[in-house]
Amino acid sequence: MSYYNARAIKKLAEDAEKFVVFFQGWIDKADIKPALNVLKISALYYNRFTEQSEDDYTRYFGQCIYLLLVRFPSNYDEILKMEKDCRTIHVAYNDFFRRIRIMKARFYRAEEHNLNAFLIFSEISLSVMRSLLDNIPSSRLESIFPIVFRMHGLPLSEDITPHNVKSVSMIFDQVCSYTGNLFKELRHSDLLDLEYHCPDKTVRNAGCWIKEWDDYDSLNRISDLFRFCHGKFNYLDLNNISLEVDEGCTYKDYEIARSRFTMRGTGVYYEIQKILEKNPNFIEQLKPRVPNWVNENDFFSIAYFSEMENMSPEDLYIEYGGVNIYAWIHAYGMLVAIAKQEMDQRFNRTTPGTLQLKDWVIYHTRDEWILFFVEGGLSYVTAALITDYFTFDDKALDINDCPLLPCKDGLCMLPSIVSMSCVTRSLLSLFSAKNISIGDKGKTHEREFIQRVRGSKICAAQLSVRKDYDCDCAMVIQDHLFFVELKSNGHPVHFNRYYQTLVNINGDTVGLKTKSSWIKQVTRYANYYSAQLELVRDALGLPAGWKPKGLHKMIVTTSVFGGIYHREGCFVVDKTAFYSFIDRMVSVTTELKNGIRIQISPESDHFYHGEITIDKMLGFLNELPSITARRQRVKQLSYNVQCGKVNFSYPFFDIWPAFETVIKKDGTESVAML
Repeated sequence: MSYYNARAIKKLAEDAEKFVVFFQGWIDKADIKPALNVLKISALYYNRFTEQSEDDYTRYFGQCIYLLLVRFPSNYDEILKMEKDCRTIHVAYNDFFRRIRIMKARFYRAEEHNLNAFLIFSEISLSVMRSLLDNIPSSRLESIFPIVFRMHGLPLSEDITPHNVKSVSMIFDQVCSYTGNLFKELRHSDLLDLEYHCPDKTVRNAGCWIKEWDDYDSLNRISDLFRFCHGKFNYLDLNNISLEVDEGCTYKDYEIARSRFTMRGTGVYYEIQKILEKNPNFIEQLKPRVPNWVNENDFFSIAYFSEMENMSPEDLYIEYGGVNIYAWIHAYGMLVAIAKQEMDQRFNRTTPGTLQLKDWVIYHTRDEWILFFVEGGLSYVTAALITDYFTFDDKALDINDCPLLPCKDGLCMLPSIVSMSCVTRSLLSLFSAKNISIGDKGKTHEREFIQRVRGSKICAAQLSVRKDYDCDCAMVIQDHLFFVELKSNGHPVHFNRYYQTLVNINGDTVGLKTKSSWIKQVTRYANYYSAQLELVRDALGLPAGWKPKGLHKMIVTTSVFGGIYHREGCFVVDKTAFYSFIDRMVSVTTELKNGIRIQISPESDHFYHGEITIDKMLGFLNELPSITARRQRVKQLSYNVQCGKVNFSYPFFDIWPAFETVIKKDGTESVAML
């Protein structure tokens, strides 16, 4: 599998004329396959946010096609097939933006405060979905909302089933994402007004934007599958096109990684519950190690963040952007708490709210938000920094990351979204989106890793005896020597970042990335120390004359993976999977049998029991059971989107666990996550 530095290619393509010049010179040294892939990834054949003129399409993308035909005349059919596929995407995006332009002309009136209307619509829609999850009787809704919006296909609360819970949760997450994207698009042209009373019709019309953004999201997914995952268009007839991908689809890996990341949070929650059952004073015993303003509600987020970032409680005093992690977690937790309070009050209303934005948001001036955080225990400087970081700006990816929306002279918050936010996932996404500088997280990862490995009775130490040849960890298992490169990188919040991590691991096929790949880094010092074994023996305290029976290279990342990426004799594993191995924690799957939930151990179960041997280690690394098991449970569905006269079908990977009714040992029923 080849990977291409999408960031570098995108940066080049920002100036289409310069890209054409680059492409003309670069393809003289390239083969046909990377040449086609670089042009696909460049997205020179469509605009992401507006229609692309036919003149621009021809002048830039068309010229690149001509250059390919001149350079690779024997690949004529292959080049023209790609041009047809790219034009398909060009036409689809243009049809979509043309439709948006017509809809704006029909419904959009500047004096009607459409962004106000959309946020009100979104809050009501999301609140109705929350009512399903909170078992609010459907008869109560008219007493709460001036208009009741119910997404197509969703049941009444009285009719909801465990399977519906999954659907409601997925739709809720989608609408949250679309709300953030639309706010980002409209916030500069349509300012918010808390007091303006939106017409009923304007709020109802605002619902059209959800459908349009859902189609736009589908188009972007089709583009990603085509550009990065070798998706192939199958032209069924004039008006029906399907996009097909193979088993090794990187987008599938990304979805699996997101699922593993989220499910690890669920695992942490249940682990804390088990600890509290055995030791009810566990949280009290931790309090001397944390700031005095940390409250009990913060401890799950602290544990989840520590687990995903490979940090001890003491490490959480490290500052990200001038704010220590405890303060980040506590501040975001305060927002979640007041959002939940607001939702409780909303569901207890006896009189419907008005169609004024002030009835649906929590609003304060910037100074009042700062004071809110100060009253929660933070210093004024920390509170001011956090308020500004939480403020939605052009760098923000969504409302979960940056929940404070600029509104007149202050900042408002949408309680339906924030009340359901995960503190840890939101913060990790925020740090990535705003490029918030992080303390020396790499050193923390190295220290924690070596401690964990030694705790599993594995001989391990850092090798740092020559400049530019630092090995984060060398370890020995039954006289087999492992050279380990540790990487403290981000988590798979968005597909483009996941893909870029794979570029970092494997290197850039195009050669635009000057920095060495992670595999080359570990290979470089593995070769050095293999020829200088006395340095290894000294660092690990091994006998004179000791020689390894085998040499192995390994990359361990904090980022969660959804695929197996071993290459060039180098194992690649995420620390979540690796720690489960050295801590002897086998991954199990849960299935229903006659209504009873049963846990099934995988065939790889033996890797996780008994002494850690080299055979078990290599067997675990080759198979990576936690990833393999998750891949086996993925359901590939087919979704559709209409663009102009053409109907596209494309793959959707359902990796999220199902909720089912199960029979417990005492014969009663309960809802379980499978």
